[in-house]
Amino acid sequence: AGGELGSTAAVNPTMMRTFQWGLPIMSTMFMSFWPAALQLGFFTTSAMALSQAHLFKQAWFRKLCRIHPLPPKERPATETTPRSGYKGMVVPTPAREVPQGPEISQGGVLSNARSRFKATVSDLTVRGQKFVQSKMDNDKGSRRSAAEISQAKRYDEKRRKEIQQAKMHGAGRRIPRR
Repeated sequence: AGGELGSTAAVNPTMMRTFQWGLPIMSTMFMSFWPAALQLGFFTTSAMALSQAHLFKQAWFRKLCRIHPLPPKERPATETTPRSGYKGMVVPTPAREVPQGPEISQGGVLSNARSRFKATVSDLTVRGQKFVQSKMDNDKGSRRSAAEISQAKRYDEKRRKEIQQAKMHGAGRRIPRR
């Protein structure tokens, strides 16, 4: 089952929240200055796509259009209902724990959207900080090789001598940098 069936099992919940709340907010900000006819076109196209997706999920419509029916939803496997043709005992495994989103409060749609958006932003911030910290931990020490460091020290020493000589021979002359 893929995206055409509305399956979101393989999608990261944080990414799903980002797309669910962040993308519409960004789209609204960008589209607010577009001509009304263009916005009406986008709205009409979106409405048609949603209605088409709804129709293709309906068994009667699929039968009318002679489209293969959708596979039935899987039931959890037990000893009496094996998933395959295998007639042996099927041992059920514990379900994988899926992280839950923030609790929905009774404050209304906007407060729920705001709290989910804040949770998503804070989660992305924490993940970003961990990522940067791990990169910094892996990159401890100098980024330059030993030869580059020794060449830089030699250049600094040479430059200091040139500056001292310039001070001794004439304060007004400027020594060009190389």
